[in-house]
Amino acid sequence: MKHFDRPFRIIFCWDIDRFISHDGTVPLLLMNADAEAPQKTNFTTSDNVVLEAEYILPSSCSAIAVLSHPHPLYGGDMHNIVIQDLFNRLPDASIAALRYNFRGVQNSAGSHGDGETEVFDSQGAFRFASALGQGKPVISVGYSFGADVSLTADDPT
Repeated sequence: MKHFDRPFRIIFCWDIDRFISHDGTVPLLLMNADAEAPQKTNFTTSDNVVLEAEYILPSSCSAIAVLSHPHPLYGGDMHNIVIQDLFNRLPDASIAALRYNFRGVQNSAGSHGDGETEVFDSQGAFRFASALGQGKPVISVGYSFGADVSLTADDPT
């Protein structure tokens, strides 16, 4: 989405003092017009499953975080509120963020593999992040099912 000539994104803030409002209106969330726009992409796992992903690569970053979402059979996807908040906030700390959907979720190919084949998804995400980060450290960040799968993925990157 564009705001005049610059992309913007909504910054979710939980501190009510940071909201902007006046009588008779609903509080608005602050927007950061200087934020990098998320880039949509795909990557292929080692077992040839194409997964959808998005990343934000700030102009200066010290590392890249791979965000793995909660259980897909219980509504988990890369737009989960926890993953979304991390995806938005990490670039402000000079950490690039990559989020992806496990196989069978939304526009990712394949089908759910009970946490076994999803290990290939995490490994593929780590490899993709390593290439994006051009030698920067890759940090694994998982929520619930995503943490279990990403910790199971034995990947040297």
